Amino acid sequence: MATAPEKALRKDARRSRSALLAAARELFAESGDAPMHEIARRAGIGRATLYRHFPDRSAVALAIFVDELAGLERVAAENTGHPDALLVLLRAVADVQARFKGLVDCLRASPAGTAGEEHLERRFVDLIEQPLRDAKHAGRVRADLTVEDVFLVIAMVGGAVERRDDGAAMADRAMTLAIEGLATQQGRPRRPGRTGSPRSPGRPPTDRRGG
Repeated sequence: MATAPEKALRKDARRSRSALLAAARELFAESGDAPMHEIARRAGIGRATLYRHFPDRSAVALAIFVDELAGLERVAAENTGHPDALLVLLRAVADVQARFKGLVDCLRASPAGTAGEEHLERRFVDLIEQPLRDAKHAGRVRADLTVEDVFLVIAMVGGAVERRDDGAAMADRAMTLAIEGLATQQGRPRRPGRTGSPRSPGRPPTDRRGG
């Protein structure tokens, strides 16, 4: 059983980690170039403490991605079984892309084989597979749509917002155009957010909406 000092240390560590991630989120919203010293400075925490939690910038980016992935999984769970769940999920992904334009760049630049990377990729694939099957079964999207196609759409939206100041508006417009292309004639009139549509992602779990 942990002693009182040990519990206090754990609480302090959690508080420090939370502050560091909050600062990193602000920086990654601005640019993929988020220096470690600036993360520490903005969080008001010493560099030694920063490096105890995160050995490098890629580890910080990965931690933020894990949090956002968990939020997307909640969106998927809330809309399980609804034929438009895939479209709601894609808009939630676009929202993340708009809010963290620099995050993907940092993750791409991270060394291959980062701890847990394959597991996270599998989680992301799992996130898409069932909503895609449901949407195809209900005739909401074209029958030949694959998981790889969905990832291509996500990458296209990411490219659209990457160097734009109006990232939120651009992400929404790009995803709207993409969804029009994915949807069948039956699926097009049912834009997520209207009466009878599934639950929208609402406010993201850890940050403000970008679109």
